[in-house]
Amino acid sequence: MPCRAAFGAHRYEEDVLINNHTAVWGSWWSDGAWGFACCRSCVKNSYCTGKAGEKALAESAGQMVKNLEAKAARAAAEAEARANSTLNNKHLEKGDGVWGDSAPADDEELDPAKVKAALQKLEQQQREAEAAGGDERKRKFNRVADDEGGVSAEEMEAFRLMKRRAEDPAAAFTGTDGYDML
Repeated sequence: MPCRAAFGAHRYEEDVLINNHTAVWGSWWSDGAWGFACCRSCVKNSYCTGKAGEKALAESAGQMVKNLEAKAARAAAEAEARANSTLNNKHLEKGDGVWGDSAPADDEELDPAKVKAALQKLEQQQREAEAAGGDERKRKFNRVADDEGGVSAEEMEAFRLMKRRAEDPAAAFTGTDGYDML
């Protein structure tokens, strides 16, 4: 084995102790970081703190664990409060589907005669719009009067039945007997 003197001068100095450290930089490895083994410091140009530095490092690690546990507990409490909030859960209620795409609530019964009347009313409005030539300026302002009480569940169901759905693969085959889709 060749001796060190045979290699000559090295580019970097080896075994140099700096800032009162009793171990060289890189003599300690922890959690992906190099440091000094004497004081467990991962800061290269730090002054050696010795055993007091090791104790402070252990205490700060313990405090970090406590802080993370407290943060997780706070986040869980906030998530539970959000889940219990009535403001955020209004959209999950069954009877709130009148304005959305969801079906009516299970306990809500639709009158078939009212749905049929609403369908006829929608068809009449579409015929009037086509007769006007599609001119938006001649179209009447579609406003729900306050005395009517808004849109009923039957009118909303009629709208759902009439609207075109882009995601429906059978929408192009309206008016056929169904055998041409096979």
